[in-house]
Amino acid sequence: MKTKTLVVVIFTVLVALALSDFFVPASLGPENFLTNFFKVSSLMEENIGLRKANLDLQNRLIQSTDNRYQLTDSRYLAAKVFSLYPFNVRSRIYLNIGSEDGVAVGNSVMFSETVFVGTISNVWREVGEASTIFDPDFSLPVRIGEKEIDGLLEGGLSPKIALVDRTKTISPGDAIVSASKDMPYGLFLGKVKVVREDISGAFWEALLDLPYTLGDLRDVLVLVGN
Repeated sequence: MKTKTLVVVIFTVLVALALSDFFVPASLGPENFLTNFFKVSSLMEENIGLRKANLDLQNRLIQSTDNRYQLTDSRYLAAKVFSLYPFNVRSRIYLNIGSEDGVAVGNSVMFSETVFVGTISNVWREVGEASTIFDPDFSLPVRIGEKEIDGLLEGGLSPKIALVDRTKTISPGDAIVSASKDMPYGLFLGKVKVVREDISGAFWEALLDLPYTLGDLRDVLVLVGN
């Protein structure tokens, strides 16, 4: 009786194993794991590239109506961002280009041709260090919306716009652009996400809706000649 039962169990297991190949899609098989992994990575990079192109198209349409936004004397250097994994360093990024490529302290670092990320803070012969808007020590004068209302970008894990005059009106969706004398006017930072009183009650402050995440920063541009 025990032998008969054992035979039945073994037969059942063999049938189950045979049917598993029938019901499990080939694409989920172990031999295709690496192929699928690299396909997903490629699609993610393609999606980021399309987002950059779309952002630049929108921003160029705005710039075309106002000469103050034109980057006539600037050029871009493409750079890869070094990985600092597994360390969760958000405030600074390191690039694979340096002084021998023409990079200098103060150069703007861009997510795309029109979207600002940070500035070069240190440079070596083959490596550049950039302080990003996620750095708590980072600050930048900005203008908000079509009426170009003044504000101050304060960096941090959740960057915000501070010191906005309470008598002015800003709204979610308003574009935020750079207004510092140290870089081209009108580099796009993001849009207003939420408007609220600051802790003193004397000013408005705004949270940012950014067009990228820190994880998207694998390829950037350095704006030289600005």
